[in-house]
Amino acid sequence: MFMRNSHSLTESYQLSENIRTGKQLAPTFFLHFLTTIALALICLFMVYVLDTEISVYFSIVLFFLFMAVCNLGIVTTTIRYHPILNRRATRLCKRIQTQCAASKTLKYAGNHALDINPMPKSISGNSLINKAQINDHFNDLKVSWS
Repeated sequence: MFMRNSHSLTESYQLSENIRTGKQLAPTFFLHFLTTIALALICLFMVYVLDTEISVYFSIVLFFLFMAVCNLGIVTTTIRYHPILNRRATRLCKRIQTQCAASKTLKYAGNHALDINPMPKSISGNSLINKAQINDHFNDLKVSWS
């Protein structure tokens, strides 16, 4: 009696938004749950199970390592499953990838990338244009103009 078979447009929209938001946040909620369980377990182990000081310190190190991985997972899943953040992150990764590829081509281009006026060179790297011939040419021009 209280339940209707059909939803109004706003109720349908709200329901679809809730489902979409739930799908976005499910991995994040799971990782938050996992970190809470890990905190409870490490506290129980430190109080009741672990006897030596080294084992307590080692378990603390492992706990913080696990927490760091889970926190990275929380941030990553939030970005991955959010449509706008995912789009921006994808653009940023592509921009970084193209800049890295561009820097590799400049790095392997050798001395030619740094030449302001590159001169034609032979296979061995020697200049094809002889400097003496250029100087003779300009000397001939000076003589003909004077």
